[in-house]
Amino acid sequence: MERLSKVIKALASPLRLKIILLLLRYDRLSVSDLVEKTGETQSLISHHLSVLREAGLVKVQERKRYRYYSIDKDNIKALASELMIGLFDKKTRERIIDFLLDVVSQKIGENVKDHGKGRGEGYREDDADIRRASRHD
Repeated sequence: MERLSKVIKALASPLRLKIILLLLRYDRLSVSDLVEKTGETQSLISHHLSVLREAGLVKVQERKRYRYYSIDKDNIKALASELMIGLFDKKTRERIIDFLLDVVSQKIGENVKDHGKGRGEGYREDDADIRRASRHD
Protein backbone atom coordinates (compact mmCIF):
# COMPACT_ATOMS: atom_id res chain seq x y z
CA MET A 1 0.00 0.00 0.00
CA GLU A 2 2.92 2.35 0.71
CA ARG A 3 4.20 1.77 -2.82
CA LEU A 4 0.84 2.73 -4.34
CA SER A 5 0.70 5.81 -2.13
CA LYS A 6 4.11 6.97 -3.47
CA VAL A 7 2.95 6.51 -7.05
CA ILE A 8 -0.28 8.46 -6.49
CA LYS A 9 1.65 11.26 -4.78
CA ALA A 10 4.20 11.31 -7.61
CA LEU A 11 1.48 11.60 -10.25
CA ALA A 12 -0.34 14.37 -8.36
CA SER A 13 1.92 17.04 -9.86
CA PRO A 14 1.03 18.39 -13.31
CA LEU A 15 4.73 18.88 -14.12
CA ARG A 16 5.56 15.30 -13.17
CA LEU A 17 2.74 14.10 -15.43
CA LYS A 18 4.23 16.18 -18.25
CA ILE A 19 7.63 14.61 -17.61
CA ILE A 20 6.04 11.15 -17.79
CA LEU A 21 4.31 12.04 -21.08
CA LEU A 22 7.55 13.37 -22.54
CA LEU A 23 9.41 10.22 -21.52
CA LEU A 24 6.69 8.08 -23.08
CA ARG A 25 6.90 10.15 -26.25
CA TYR A 26 10.70 10.24 -26.60
CA ASP A 27 11.66 7.00 -24.82
CA ARG A 28 14.60 8.56 -22.93
CA LEU A 29 15.66 12.13 -22.20
CA SER A 30 18.36 13.90 -20.23
CA VAL A 31 17.64 16.61 -17.67
CA SER A 32 18.80 19.17 -20.25
CA ASP A 33 16.31 17.78 -22.77
CA LEU A 34 13.50 18.02 -20.22
CA VAL A 35 14.51 21.58 -19.28
CA GLU A 36 14.36 22.55 -22.96
CA LYS A 37 11.04 20.84 -23.59
CA THR A 38 9.26 22.14 -20.48
CA GLY A 39 10.89 25.55 -20.09
CA GLU A 40 11.44 24.84 -16.39
CA THR A 41 14.69 25.16 -14.43
CA GLN A 42 17.23 22.37 -14.12
CA SER A 43 16.83 22.21 -10.35
CA LEU A 44 13.04 21.90 -10.57
CA ILE A 45 13.24 19.16 -13.20
CA SER A 46 15.87 17.29 -11.16
CA HIS A 47 13.67 17.47 -8.06
CA HIS A 48 10.65 16.09 -9.90
CA LEU A 49 12.72 13.32 -11.49
CA SER A 50 13.90 12.35 -8.01
CA VAL A 51 10.29 12.00 -6.83
CA LEU A 52 9.43 9.93 -9.92
CA ARG A 53 12.46 7.68 -9.37
CA GLU A 54 11.59 7.15 -5.71
CA ALA A 55 8.07 6.14 -6.76
CA GLY A 56 9.55 3.66 -9.25
CA LEU A 57 8.06 5.34 -12.30
CA VAL A 58 11.32 6.30 -14.01
CA LYS A 59 14.82 4.89 -14.13
CA VAL A 60 18.14 6.50 -14.93
CA GLN A 61 21.00 5.33 -17.10
CA GLU A 62 24.36 7.08 -17.00
CA ARG A 63 26.31 7.54 -20.22
CA LYS A 64 29.55 9.46 -20.01
CA ARG A 65 28.65 12.69 -18.24
CA TYR A 66 24.92 12.56 -18.97
CA ARG A 67 22.08 10.87 -17.14
CA TYR A 68 19.21 9.68 -19.30
CA TYR A 69 15.78 9.06 -17.82
CA SER A 70 13.16 6.67 -19.13
CA ILE A 71 9.94 5.05 -17.97
CA ASP A 72 10.54 2.04 -15.71
CA LYS A 73 8.13 -0.25 -17.55
CA ASP A 74 9.06 -3.33 -15.52
CA ASN A 75 8.26 -1.60 -12.24
CA ILE A 76 5.04 -0.13 -13.63
CA LYS A 77 3.98 -3.58 -14.85
CA ALA A 78 4.66 -5.05 -11.41
CA LEU A 79 2.64 -2.30 -9.71
CA ALA A 80 -0.26 -2.69 -12.14
CA SER A 81 -0.18 -6.44 -11.61
CA GLU A 82 -0.35 -5.95 -7.83
CA LEU A 83 -3.43 -3.77 -8.27
CA MET A 84 -5.18 -6.46 -10.30
CA ILE A 85 -4.45 -9.40 -7.99
CA GLY A 86 -7.73 -11.06 -7.15
CA LEU A 87 -9.37 -9.81 -10.33
CA PHE A 88 -7.44 -11.81 -12.93
CA ASP A 89 -4.99 -14.69 -13.11
CA LYS A 90 -1.31 -13.85 -13.68
CA LYS A 91 -1.29 -14.51 -17.42
CA THR A 92 -4.39 -12.37 -18.00
CA ARG A 93 -2.92 -9.54 -15.89
CA GLU A 94 0.26 -9.60 -17.99
CA ARG A 95 -1.73 -9.50 -21.23
CA ILE A 96 -3.84 -6.56 -20.03
CA ILE A 97 -0.80 -4.59 -18.90
CA ASP A 98 1.12 -5.23 -22.13
CA PHE A 99 -1.93 -4.25 -24.16
CA LEU A 100 -2.42 -1.00 -22.23
CA LEU A 101 1.27 -0.05 -22.55
CA ASP A 102 1.12 -0.74 -26.30
CA VAL A 103 -2.02 1.36 -26.72
CA VAL A 104 -0.51 4.30 -24.83
CA SER A 105 2.71 4.13 -26.87
CA GLN A 106 0.80 3.91 -30.17
CA LYS A 107 -1.53 6.79 -29.32
CA ILE A 108 1.36 9.02 -28.35
CA GLY A 109 3.16 8.10 -31.56
CA GLU A 110 0.08 8.82 -33.69
CA ASN A 111 -0.58 12.19 -32.07
CA VAL A 112 2.93 13.57 -32.41
CA LYS A 113 4.37 14.61 -35.75
CA ASP A 114 8.11 15.02 -36.00
CA HIS A 115 9.13 18.47 -37.26
CA GLY A 116 12.88 18.23 -36.76
CA LYS A 117 13.91 20.28 -39.80
CA GLY A 118 15.87 23.32 -38.70
CA ARG A 119 14.86 23.01 -35.07
CA GLY A 120 17.25 20.43 -33.73
CA GLU A 121 16.86 16.70 -33.72
CA GLY A 122 13.94 15.38 -31.73
CA TYR A 123 11.96 18.62 -31.81
CA ARG A 124 8.24 18.05 -31.87
CA GLU A 125 5.74 20.77 -32.69
CA ASP A 126 3.67 20.17 -29.58
CA ASP A 127 6.69 20.63 -27.25
CA ALA A 128 5.80 24.32 -27.26
CA ASP A 129 2.31 23.41 -26.02
CA ILE A 130 3.85 21.41 -23.17
CA ARG A 131 6.09 24.36 -22.23
CA ARG A 132 3.14 26.76 -22.24
CA ALA A 133 1.02 24.41 -20.16
CA SER A 134 3.79 23.91 -17.60
CA ARG A 135 3.87 27.66 -16.98
CA HIS A 136 0.29 27.52 -15.71
CA ASP A 137 0.95 24.91 -13.02
